Amino acid sequence: MLLKLKLTRILEAPMAKTISTCKLTISHRTRSRMFLRFLGLITLLAVLSMPAFSQTDYSDSWLDDSNPDSLYVVGAGVTDNDYSADAIAVETTLTSPNGRTVTGEADDYGSARVEVALPWDWDDLGDYYVHTIHQPLCWGNWDGSMIYEVRSGGHYYWHWNPDYFRCIERRETSLLSKAGASRASYDFTSQNFCCCTYHIIPNCHVRCGPPEVSRGQVSACAAHIVRVEPWFEVYGRTVCVSSGVLFRDADAGAPPCTEEQY
Repeated sequence: MLLKLKLTRILEAPMAKTISTCKLTISHRTRSRMFLRFLGLITLLAVLSMPAFSQTDYSDSWLDDSNPDSLYVVGAGVTDNDYSADAIAVETTLTSPNGRTVTGEADDYGSARVEVALPWDWDDLGDYYVHTIHQPLCWGNWDGSMIYEVRSGGHYYWHWNPDYFRCIERRETSLLSKAGASRASYDFTSQNFCCCTYHIIPNCHVRCGPPEVSRGQVSACAAHIVRVEPWFEVYGRTVCVSSGVLFRDADAGAPPCTEEQY
């Protein structure tokens, strides 16, 4: 009986130790998982509480036809939602194919916008280039130093400037647009009390040229006319500007249709 009791105790001892070890291992793993989850939650909350670090910097361009008698090619530079609350300067330059340029600049806090424009020139068609510089100014809290030196109590202390790379950053954007004109020829088809109606000639493949046009005229209608319509291409999309259309009589006959985009 005594031998059986001792044998039972001997067999139970390793088993109890194993169970205790399992409990310890499970408890340790549970605490580790809980700690990792807690750490992940803290990290998520920290990220959500931080200000947005994205900027929306871009250059833009379009044709201003608000006044049909005075068209303008417009270039713009925009910095939106700058992550700092410091002032930011924006400088935009618009350059025409023949070298005409105009530059404008602006500054504001957090975001800034500037627009420049060149008058439409029928002899200055082709690629218009917009170039914009976006420069944080960091007024009031930055003197261009990477490291600050502070003296206190007879000792010198060095402090890293966390704004250095943000404030020294210079961002640039650019955009290429195109200005052109469609010259489409038309043959006379009919006339009523106010207008002459024309139909486009065969094989006239231009960006802007409707198949039929009417021209107000009280005298005799010309046998052939040329319709010149400006257009502007940006981001791969062509916009025809019907408000700037010019009509010309073609006394020598309807010439072939052409695109002017030097």
